[in-house]
Amino acid sequence: GKKDINNNVIPDTYFEPIGDTGNDLGQQIKDAVSDILKRATSGTAVSVLATSAEGEGALFQAFFRPIHFEADHTVSWLGYLQGLFIDPYGNIRADSDGDKKLKLTIDDIVHLSYSSSTGDTVAELFRDANGDGKPDTTSPYKTVPLTDLPTLWEAGKNLADTHPDDRTIFTTTDGTQAGKTLFTTSNASTLQTLLRAPSTDVAQDYINFVRGVDLSNKGYRDKRITINGSQRIWKLADIVYSTPTVVSVPSENYDLIYGDKTYFNFYNTYKNRKAVIYVGSNDGLLHAFSAGKFNQGDDGTGTSGYFTDPDNDMGKELWAFIPRSFLPHIQWQTDKNYKHIYGIDLKVKVVDVQITKGGTKQWATVLIGGMRLGGGPIQVGSEVINPSYFAIDVTNPSDPQILWEFSHPDLGLTLTYPAVVKKGTKWYAIFGSGPFHDDGTFVNTLYHDNNGYRAKSNKTAKFFIVDIDNKSSWTLNTNYWIKDTGITNAFMGNPVSLDIDLVVDSTKGFESDVVYSGVVQGLYIQQQTGKLVRMLTNNDDPAQWSISTIFQTSGYRPLLYAPAVSVRGSDLWIYIASGRFLHMYDKSLSIDTQKLYGFKDPCFNGSLVSTCTTTVTETDLADVSTVVVKIDGTISGTGSITGTPTNWESLKSVISQKKGWMMNLNTAQERGVAKPALIGDIVLFTTYLPTSDICSAGGTGYLYALYSLTGTAYIKPVIGYNTANNEIYKRTSMGIGTPSSISIHMGREKGGRAYIQQSTGAIMNVEFQTAARAKSGYILWREKW
Repeated sequence: GKKDINNNVIPDTYFEPIGDTGNDLGQQIKDAVSDILKRATSGTAVSVLATSAEGEGALFQAFFRPIHFEADHTVSWLGYLQGLFIDPYGNIRADSDGDKKLKLTIDDIVHLSYSSSTGDTVAELFRDANGDGKPDTTSPYKTVPLTDLPTLWEAGKNLADTHPDDRTIFTTTDGTQAGKTLFTTSNASTLQTLLRAPSTDVAQDYINFVRGVDLSNKGYRDKRITINGSQRIWKLADIVYSTPTVVSVPSENYDLIYGDKTYFNFYNTYKNRKAVIYVGSNDGLLHAFSAGKFNQGDDGTGTSGYFTDPDNDMGKELWAFIPRSFLPHIQWQTDKNYKHIYGIDLKVKVVDVQITKGGTKQWATVLIGGMRLGGGPIQVGSEVINPSYFAIDVTNPSDPQILWEFSHPDLGLTLTYPAVVKKGTKWYAIFGSGPFHDDGTFVNTLYHDNNGYRAKSNKTAKFFIVDIDNKSSWTLNTNYWIKDTGITNAFMGNPVSLDIDLVVDSTKGFESDVVYSGVVQGLYIQQQTGKLVRMLTNNDDPAQWSISTIFQTSGYRPLLYAPAVSVRGSDLWIYIASGRFLHMYDKSLSIDTQKLYGFKDPCFNGSLVSTCTTTVTETDLADVSTVVVKIDGTISGTGSITGTPTNWESLKSVISQKKGWMMNLNTAQERGVAKPALIGDIVLFTTYLPTSDICSAGGTGYLYALYSLTGTAYIKPVIGYNTANNEIYKRTSMGIGTPSSISIHMGREKGGRAYIQQSTGAIMNVEFQTAARAKSGYILWREKW
């Protein structure tokens, strides 16, 4: 039966969808009209594959629909993943004639936008007859639903067309490659206990259900759907937060940056590796989908790039993996009255590292995944299985090798996106501890009380440091380490790591020097504060790494999302937004005005000071909230800044004497929702202003474009200016929905483009200019080896 720790007659792993969907389509939405339920929704960013200097390539988009109506039943929580072209100008393009070739005069320019009249996202199609990258008309010649867009491929439909017996799904019974087990009915007896199935027959049912066998006649959840007049089983579950990650040729460039010949050899071996998209879904599966091989240039038919499909598997699932920690939760998926649970909901991190293979250190492409708010503690026999992170060697995407699975009673929910650190010959994955329940236990349900899940912790915030090359049982201070920040009632934000030598002295070898992470502190979410901590990785022994708190917000301004970091001369700048949006109750909280920050590490003067006791506070920063920059170079609204600068140069000079800047967000309840992007001295932030109406499309998203050294608009327009009063814009609306993190494209267009997917499934394609050169080009040619 279902575990019910709280004795509230509701399974503990059932919970409402949270803010990342932008719509909170859970228990409260049941009474909403069906057209709201049917619309496309997304919590992910888009993933961009641009393999040429011109920038053409592909864009991969995930979205989901909470419900689909058939004639005699409904199907819930359907996932979609599709590929579209990006042209050299940064436009999104359909594959209008279905030939997998990018032809600027044939393939339509696509604008994905939210229709307020229908409450759904639509694709507006524009012709470009002369191939100049500009639509021929201001209005689309055709508008189609998102699911009818001519794409390169759509993985959900392809998977629906795949016979259950033709899928490769595997798991692990012990968290290692040795315990790798095919998820087939022939292994039902082996997996029965972990599946918490009362019998082998029921274990077989669970396995068949996941694989895509119709079991609706046995009382299980109905996933039958009609596609082109034929009945299929929809197998791809909702993809909410796990942004698709595309991997093709080795791309870390350690050979170019550090002169590493071994990496050059690794690159040569795998330079023709086809593109594979890794994405998690909320049925607990990590999927690997083939994206084919993108080729630059003209194939002789007038293309600007084209895909080849040598293995005849483009857009198809290569394999899927279920972490051991999720196996006990599969039972909830089968319930005919299924509500919603999270599974593999964290974006995967894929990185090239050196691990032991065949007795020697070799380069490998390693995937590190987590569950975000999925999983939760669950009793299996005498064992409590907790949420986990896992690592898979995907160097050869057709032959994945499980490296490890890691969990710990103090880890909490696996909410944080990992950072990777190299010290000496070792490579480490860095995680932050996640939320816990009030009494210090895990929260694996949003129904644990009448107020729902609140994303808080009564434990101290901790870093977990894991040896990526571990091949034995987990032992503290041998192959994993815990570094306690000492910050009480707190959990960690997303960490980032930095190699200072790369920007200060690129002749030195690659080693990570520091990790930065925000911290959310407080037992009451309307009273959560923010800190930013620094972990100095200046020793080959992680046990010797030191932690300092270098920034603290005033008022209730949590720091959940990752910072962006940049070295400018003798200063190391850190950019971060305050705010949180993890749950429906976050919408209507009475909280302090949230802020955007840019400040200098107080213990960096060209190098990192090993002992840091200085904490920057908001009183150390210039408040630039009201500063207005105009086209003619005049400055106004600087009354709160010491010296009251009146022109651009004096503004830069005055702020340079401070420890940084801060800017109030425009509207009460507006908050940061993602890591900022820093390019060409411009820092881009996405923010969100929610609506308290859970039946609305989810509030409004905004993009801020600020000069990194002042926190104001730049002296030249980045995202435009007001022609009436010459005020340079620093903020622009993204329209309805929660914005994702930012994907940047730098191609043939002047400046760049920011792709931002809204929670509605619409993709905002924003042109911007930079304050400094951001495009690559040849400086010199050096013959290598």
